[in-house]
Amino acid sequence: MRRIRTTALAVLIAVLLPLGLQAQEGEGTDDPWAPLRGLVGAWIGSDRTSDSVTQVTHIYGFVFGGEFLKSQTRAVLAPAGDATNPTLHETVGYFSHDSERGKIIFRQFASDGVVSTHVLQDFGPGVLVFASEAVEDGGGLRERVTFRFRGRDTFDLAVDRAAPGGDYRTQQRLVLRRVTEAGR
Repeated sequence: MRRIRTTALAVLIAVLLPLGLQAQEGEGTDDPWAPLRGLVGAWIGSDRTSDSVTQVTHIYGFVFGGEFLKSQTRAVLAPAGDATNPTLHETVGYFSHDSERGKIIFRQFASDGVVSTHVLQDFGPGVLVFASEAVEDGGGLRERVTFRFRGRDTFDLAVDRAAPGGDYRTQQRLVLRRVTEAGR
């Protein structure tokens, strides 16, 4: 269960990372979606920080007349330990713009029943940081995701977690590459 939650967070991070790179382009505009528009399309990635390999696919597109950005993720976790079959983990998420707070919010619903809410907290040139506001059934778990871009089409991300009152520790590192963009 913990590994699936970590994978779900990595997926969330992969979705949110491009926001940091494009946020600067969106500054000074009236378009709250400017930081997210670069996500539209498909991405693939892998995580090789554990004993097994996780392959991840993300697809993003605007829905409901452009009111929300939808995220669909599929992660296949290679068998670990005594397991012989891979594990499938899927998520569906929606980005929204909270105009009262002036923040991008991401709500993610995972196939293991976990629902999480993350908020874009900080960004700068090539770096993006999201923090959890709530992780249902997380027992007070806190998550922080840091993205570092290697260019427009590739980025690294680190998922850090902390138990209540504890320090953050890196739990996962993921590399994602753009496969297609909208209109291509």
